Amino acid sequence: MKMATALQLTTDFSKRTVLLKPSLEFTTIPFHFRTSLSIRRASSSSSYSDSSLVSRRHFVSETAALSLSITTLPLFGSILPAKAEDPTLSEWEKVSLPIDPGVVLLDIAFVPEDPKHGFVLGTRQTLLETKDGGETWVPRSIPSAEDEDFNYRFNAISFKGKEGWIVGKPAILLHTSDSGDSWERIPLSSQLPGDMVYIKATGEKSAEMVTDEGAIYVTSNRGYNWRAAVQETVSATLNRTVSSGISGASYYTGTFNSVNRSPDGKYVAVSSRGNFYLTWEPGQPYWQPHNRTVARRIQNMGWRADGGLWLLVRGGGLYLSKGTGLTEDFEEVPVQSRGFGILDVGYRSKDEAWAAGGSGILLQTTNGGKTWTRDKAADNIAANLYSVKFIDDNKGFVLGNDGVFLSAPTSHLLWNEFSHSFKSPQLPPLQKRQPDGSPRACRVVAYYGLKKPPYKLDALEPYMSQRTLEVHWGGHHRNYVEGLNKQLEKSDILYGCTFDELVKATYNNGNPLPEFKNAAQVWNHDFFWESMQPGGGDVPQLGVLQQIEKDFGSFTNFREKFTEAALTLFGSGWVWLVLKREERRLQIIKTSNAISPIVWGDMPIISLDLWEHAYYLDYKNDRGKYVDAFMNHLVSWNAAMARMARAEAFVNLNEPNIPVA
Repeated sequence: MKMATALQLTTDFSKRTVLLKPSLEFTTIPFHFRTSLSIRRASSSSSYSDSSLVSRRHFVSETAALSLSITTLPLFGSILPAKAEDPTLSEWEKVSLPIDPGVVLLDIAFVPEDPKHGFVLGTRQTLLETKDGGETWVPRSIPSAEDEDFNYRFNAISFKGKEGWIVGKPAILLHTSDSGDSWERIPLSSQLPGDMVYIKATGEKSAEMVTDEGAIYVTSNRGYNWRAAVQETVSATLNRTVSSGISGASYYTGTFNSVNRSPDGKYVAVSSRGNFYLTWEPGQPYWQPHNRTVARRIQNMGWRADGGLWLLVRGGGLYLSKGTGLTEDFEEVPVQSRGFGILDVGYRSKDEAWAAGGSGILLQTTNGGKTWTRDKAADNIAANLYSVKFIDDNKGFVLGNDGVFLSAPTSHLLWNEFSHSFKSPQLPPLQKRQPDGSPRACRVVAYYGLKKPPYKLDALEPYMSQRTLEVHWGGHHRNYVEGLNKQLEKSDILYGCTFDELVKATYNNGNPLPEFKNAAQVWNHDFFWESMQPGGGDVPQLGVLQQIEKDFGSFTNFREKFTEAALTLFGSGWVWLVLKREERRLQIIKTSNAISPIVWGDMPIISLDLWEHAYYLDYKNDRGKYVDAFMNHLVSWNAAMARMARAEAFVNLNEPNIPVA
C-alpha cells in the first residue's frame, strides 16, 4: 500500500473551513474506530459528552493526584484550581486535579522558553495548564474541539520554543505559536492511515507526527503541508516480508501497541499483540520488523539515555539491549515487580532511571539499569502508572489513571524513605461503546492491586479492631489479589478488564471460571471496606432514607430485615442492600461464598461480609453482636448516599453495566 508523499493543506474561504487533502494519488484508508484500544498508555476513556452525566459522576467520586517536591506531604483534599497543599512530614505534596473521575493522564510538556508554563493532557478531552511549575493546574478548553459530538482523547503534546502541538483521537491536530495562549485546529484528511498517537516539535514551524499504523509525516510550514517519511504502512511492509521469518507477523492487527522516539529521531514500536517489534531510522523507506528474543510478549520498548534500548514484557520482566543503537541482543535484568506489569521506563540521566507500572509499581536504578530498587511506599497507590516523563535533569513526572500524578523536581530523591499511606483511587471504568455505538473490547494494561481501606486500620475501633483489619485486609484480601494475579499470568484472555467486567465475565452465566472466586472476593472486599466509616451507623439522610422508607415501610423495618438476612445466611457469604435496575427499588439480598450481585445486574449500595474471618477475632461466634455493631457504629450512609445517587443517575440514563464500586 503506497502512501502519498505529501498532504497539502487547502483553504475554502467561501465555507470558512480548512481542509487537508492529498496532493498525490492516495489509496483510501477509511477512518474508523477499532474495537480495541491499541496504544499502551490508554486503558480507558469515556465517549459520553453529556455535561449532566459528567457532573453526576464527578460529585460522587474524587480524583487524586500526587506530586513529589522538596516540600512535604499534605492532607488529602480537593480544590479548584488544583493546588499544592500545606506541607506535613514527607517530601510529597498532594495535588487535586480539576478533572473528571476516571481520567487517564497521557502526556505532559513544558514551554522551553518558560519552564514554569506547562500542560498535561489525557482522556475525556482533558487539558490542564500550569504557570507556576506545577503548583497549580487549571482546565483549558479548546473552542474548536468543542463544537462536535466527540469526546476527544488527547494523546500527545510537544513544544519547541513557543510553538506547540497536540494530537488526539478521533483525528485532531492542534497548533500554537504563542506558548499555548491560543490553539488553532488544523483539519486532517479522513484518509490519514490510523490514529495519531505521537507528535514531536522539531524546530520553527516544524513537527513530526506518527500514527498507530506506522505512518510518519513531517511538516516545515506549521502543518499546512505534510510529507510522508515512510513509503508504506507497516501492514504493507509485513505483507512483503512475511516470508522473512518474523514470528507473529501473520497475526498483526495493523496497529502499534506503543511507539517511542529517540532524541536523534529513531523510532521503536511494539506490535499490537506484542509478538514482535519494529524500528525505523531517518532516511529508511520502510519500518524494519524484528523477532522478539524473549519468551513472553512485549509490553513496551523505548530508548535509554546512552542510546540503547529497554524492553518490557508482560508479567513484569525488564530487558536491556547489549550496547547502544538498534540491536536484537537483550539480557534480562532482575526486578522486584511482584508480578505486576511494568508499563514504562524514563531516564533522568545515563545512570538514573525510573520504571512504573500496574498497582503503583515504582522502581529506581542509579547504575544504568544493572540493579533496580522498588519503592515499597508506592505499593499503596492502587492505580496503574502508565508513563514516566523527565522534562530535564531536575523535573520528572509519572502519569497514571484516575488522575494519579507524581512529580519529582529534584534529583536523587530517596523514595525508599517515604512511608506515608496514599489514598488509593478507584480503578478506571472501561469505555463501553465507540462514538458510533459499537462495542469496545477491553485491552491489556496491567495486573490488579490491593486497594487500601479509606481509613487507618485502627480507625474503626472498638467495633472492628486493628488486628481484625490486619488479618482480614492484610491477609485474606491480599491473598485473593495475589491469587488472582497468578491466575491472570496464565492467559491473555482476561487482561485489562475492570473489576466489575472481570467478575461478570468469570461468573460465566452461572458456570464460574477458575478465576471467579478470587476476582469476586477482591471486588466484594473493596466494596465492603468502603461500606464502613469511622463514626458510622445511625440513620441515613436525604434520598437514601426516603427510598428505604418507600421500599421497606420504615427504616426500622429495613433494619430488622437486614439483620434477619444476616443472621439466617447459612455458611459464609454476604448480605447486600441493592438497587434493582429493572424494578427501580431497593432490596436486601443474600449471596453465598464469593457471589456478587453485580453478576445479575443489581447495583450494590452497602454490603456486610459474613465470612467468619470478618468478625471472629472481635466477636468469636457471636454473629448477632457483629451485625449490631455494623448497623449501629460502622455502616457508611455517606457512601450509600453517593452510590445511590450514582446508581439512580445511571438507571435514569439507561446506561448498561456501569461500574458501581
